[in-house]
Amino acid sequence: MHSCDHLTWLRYREGQLEDTGRLGCVYPRLVHFIGSRIKDGALRQLCPDKKRRGAKTGMINLHLDALSVNTPSPLLFADSDPFGQENSDRANPCHHGAAHPISWPLAADWSFFDILHARLLFLFSDVICVFADDFPTLHSVAARIHTWARIGSASSLPSSTRPTLIVVTSGPGPLSDLLAEDFRAQIHAMGEAFSKSFRSIKLFRLVGDHLSPCARYLRLKEEILSKMQEAQDTRRQYHCLFSSVHLDAFFRQAMQHTAMSISEQFDFIAASRVDNILHDDYTGHLQTFLGLCDRFKIPRGTVSSFMASSILMDAYPPRMHYFPPRVVFRALYERHLLAALEAASYGQNLALTLCRDVETHLETFLRQVVRHDVTSAIRHVDNIRSQYPVLRLPQSNKVCLCCLRRPPERVPMCGHAICDVCTAGIRVLTIDGGGARGVIPLEFLKRLEALLGGCSLPAVIDFSAGTSSGGLIIPDIFILGHSASSCSKRSGALARRCFGDSPGTAWARLKAASRYLLTDAMYSEVHLVEFLQEEFGVSRRLFDHVNVSGTRVALTAVSDKGSPSILTNYNGSVPIRPGAGYELVRPRDIDKEPKLWEAFFKPAKMAAGCFIDGGLAFPNPFEMAEWEWSRIWPDITEPDVVIAFGTGVEPEEGASSQGSSVRHLWRSFISFLDGESRWRGLENARSDAEKDDYLRFNPTLIEPSRLDNTKDLLTLCRSVYLHPTTREDLVAAAFRLLASNLYFSLDAHPYYADGLYHCQGSIRCRIDCEPVINALADLRMMPVEYVTPSSVLSCGQLNRDICRACHRYRKSIQFDVCHLTDVVALSLRTQNGQSRKLSWFPRTMASFIEAQGLDSPFGTPDHDDPGLLHCGSCLVNAKRKISPEAISPQKKRRR
Repeated sequence: MHSCDHLTWLRYREGQLEDTGRLGCVYPRLVHFIGSRIKDGALRQLCPDKKRRGAKTGMINLHLDALSVNTPSPLLFADSDPFGQENSDRANPCHHGAAHPISWPLAADWSFFDILHARLLFLFSDVICVFADDFPTLHSVAARIHTWARIGSASSLPSSTRPTLIVVTSGPGPLSDLLAEDFRAQIHAMGEAFSKSFRSIKLFRLVGDHLSPCARYLRLKEEILSKMQEAQDTRRQYHCLFSSVHLDAFFRQAMQHTAMSISEQFDFIAASRVDNILHDDYTGHLQTFLGLCDRFKIPRGTVSSFMASSILMDAYPPRMHYFPPRVVFRALYERHLLAALEAASYGQNLALTLCRDVETHLETFLRQVVRHDVTSAIRHVDNIRSQYPVLRLPQSNKVCLCCLRRPPERVPMCGHAICDVCTAGIRVLTIDGGGARGVIPLEFLKRLEALLGGCSLPAVIDFSAGTSSGGLIIPDIFILGHSASSCSKRSGALARRCFGDSPGTAWARLKAASRYLLTDAMYSEVHLVEFLQEEFGVSRRLFDHVNVSGTRVALTAVSDKGSPSILTNYNGSVPIRPGAGYELVRPRDIDKEPKLWEAFFKPAKMAAGCFIDGGLAFPNPFEMAEWEWSRIWPDITEPDVVIAFGTGVEPEEGASSQGSSVRHLWRSFISFLDGESRWRGLENARSDAEKDDYLRFNPTLIEPSRLDNTKDLLTLCRSVYLHPTTREDLVAAAFRLLASNLYFSLDAHPYYADGLYHCQGSIRCRIDCEPVINALADLRMMPVEYVTPSSVLSCGQLNRDICRACHRYRKSIQFDVCHLTDVVALSLRTQNGQSRKLSWFPRTMASFIEAQGLDSPFGTPDHDDPGLLHCGSCLVNAKRKISPEAISPQKKRRR
């Protein structure tokens, strides 16, 4: 890898403004030199650099003062020439450039140079040195400053943090004095426009033509350093002294902002929240919390303290810049709180008082965070603990009672609902309804469970949905944690208790259909209630205690008004859109939350309302599942794998006009409840590549069997094994689930060199990897290798990469891509040649950067915590296996 001699920081090319990224590697105090020949001479004396000789310069260049490299605040020199022409370097650049199309037309009286400096560069400059001797006259310098003032500053920071102007001149004598007075008068005449763009201005004369160049510029350097110190002190006072990482991030966003608009203000606080936008639903969450506080008579001081510490946790995640708390509160949170207080019938004076109390608490909490060097999340938890005797009373299924930012996703044993933020790929399992024929999916699940070895079904499924009899199986496995085998043992007895011995006469079939129409069920509710209460308990809720986020479960129902509904153990990140055709049963009062046993039949009345079996509205729950997983994980467009179980397809019979009207009525009624036709319709809309991720298990029955016929249970079970590819299909499903446990994460942001992005990351396992390894070995698929379509990245036994310290799997790999937006397909290939993509692939590296927050210098909403368990031994081993020096561009394959 060769070094480059470019000094270019920004360049304008073909209507686009490009940033070469040089600013991100330093922590700057920035002085900006503007001029041409005299400016270049001053730069050589104040910032000597051997590399500058013969270096390629651009419109705006960046230099580092070598003498200040090891200081807490290295000094950067930017320089630009208002009279020069941009040297458009069209050769292969050694620095990756970020291009932003310009969205505004150039004004007739404002040059691009002036707009760029006034709206972008001056936002980050502490001192600006204009070398007057490079301009035609001192009057032309004043005219240029007047233009910058008219364009105006884009900064949202206090005006005291604006840059200081130093106009450098060398003209001695009385004439020069008169020109200086005239210059000052011109600046004074600018009035408020000048003070909004610049902190102050000073006319500085270079003296001592007889001195050496180094000695002559010594006073100027002292003046610059003095003004720089004043600027730093002021920025520190106003909490605007940014680290190099933050300054780089702000600059990149300000660059995008400038390319889009030269009239709107650049809001630094809003820019720091671009990855954590506070949406309007925050008002509703605050209103729900305030309503709970009123209900349980929570003291006002406790309310304001809790809200302040929750805001602290949201406003100051790890890596966030510490903006002034009052400024942050008024910029982001105050309007939401006032709106919530107004909706909760708080008077105006009381609402304003509560807001000021929250501000005061917020300031106190942030001082404690800084003083004790703890995270905002820890301080929030400490605040909750200190007031737990009071705060333990409110409980809600509508708002997370930890962050107050989003709906809850799980409920720990304390009863307080909290939220999850997850970015993993998802695995989906659905089961159709089918009455007594529910033994068919259970038989498939038993075989699949055996192929998975020590990996339980809840461990490899992220979302499950069931309707009717499928809705009985889903919670038994994915909420209670029972195995498919134990569930199967109870299903036959339950079917006989509920359906009884089904008669076979036409009149009996009509009676069965009439019972469905009149009582909304084809089964004995009394026996079903007894079983459900024994199985699930009388008081356990569907949305209930779980310390670890497990499988999300959705069960179907129909309200007494005929509206399709779902009962779930989650809320989802996005609300159900209006007109979706179904609704979520989530009572405002948590005491009315449906019991688990209530989710499967029509009670006379339950606290959440009246509901009947959902099979009539959702014969196949997959379509509803597709809508729902996009609500829970809105960033995931396609799942890793979907496994859908039907309850059997009746063998086709020849068309016949014979038969009674009762028989035709019965067949029409039963066909309406068949989920297979719905699946085929959805499958026709998928591409061939997508179909590989969707597996359907629905055997053709040996003979027709009604949903309420319990005499055919053994025959139904045998139908699972009659299809010649059943085992092959189940092995394919098991392999997909096992491979989906393996996922990739970047260890660091990919870096650009020699025309490629070098990516270093780790393959990890969501669960204990040993059962995955054992299951793959039992399927005769070991050893394995990690591959892309063009290369083999690694091969061998998976157990060699299990850490001895934390017992977790981690395999370090590296590869190159031409662009971060290139789609990468990373797969697991077995010894028998089978390949399966890893979780969340194919995917671009840009999507991993976004998901992991690698481009989030201001922190992430989840505080970098979900699924993150750091192990020093893992990190050391990873660095030993692949060091940065070992990464080299991969050779291109010959075609």
